[in-house]
Amino acid sequence: MKQVLFIVVVCVLAGTILTSCSKNASYTPPPDTKVSFANLSARHPSLDFYGGTAQIVKVASAINYQSVSGFTTAAATLYGVVADTAGQSDNNPVIAQLTTLGGGTANTVIVVDTSLQATRAVITTDFFTTVSADSARIRCFHFSPDAPKLDFYISSVTTPDFTRDFLFRQNSNENVASLAFKYYLKGDYVIIAREAGTSNEVARLPVSLAGTKHYTLYSSGFLSKAGTAEGFKIGLLLQDF
Repeated sequence: MKQVLFIVVVCVLAGTILTSCSKNASYTPPPDTKVSFANLSARHPSLDFYGGTAQIVKVASAINYQSVSGFTTAAATLYGVVADTAGQSDNNPVIAQLTTLGGGTANTVIVVDTSLQATRAVITTDFFTTVSADSARIRCFHFSPDAPKLDFYISSVTTPDFTRDFLFRQNSNENVASLAFKYYLKGDYVIIAREAGTSNEVARLPVSLAGTKHYTLYSSGFLSKAGTAEGFKIGLLLQDF
């Protein structure tokens, strides 16, 4: 069934992919083309991912909400990706899209909600660098469909001060302009999200940053679903190849 679905994807969805790139001057390419798969859709507790070229196969199983798979090797060519409810295999997937993978790139397929009824995939090209043992790098995505623009602050746990350090500013929904990573010393921090330009705190997240690592900070879920599993959240994904 997935083979039939891939043909449909090629015919119908070619050219509809959203690809986001932000290259760093010290970009360190992987030895070959890599793809990982993230589930940031509050509407889907667990997803299976399928990918490939002439024929697609299962490449990641049971990726739970707010988690990401490791990187898998892929061909540098036109690449079809399908996400389906974990354990389910039919011709009515959650998402089905195409992208072209460049040689020697790392890419992430991120399934996100666009409303209480709709889901899409955002496919990023991940420009990782070599990070020193005492530092980590963070980027930010705002994927909550009904949240306002957000400011993200970060502060050390030992000397908390959320008045100075903007992590990312004025992020609007599905803003991928914050793909550029920022450096922080390894250690324990607290990240808070506020409505942009205000002191109104929306969420708070304690994090521990390890040296040499890359992290993706994200928002997901729905403010209108507060108090449920689909409610607004911020989180941190560890991503490295």
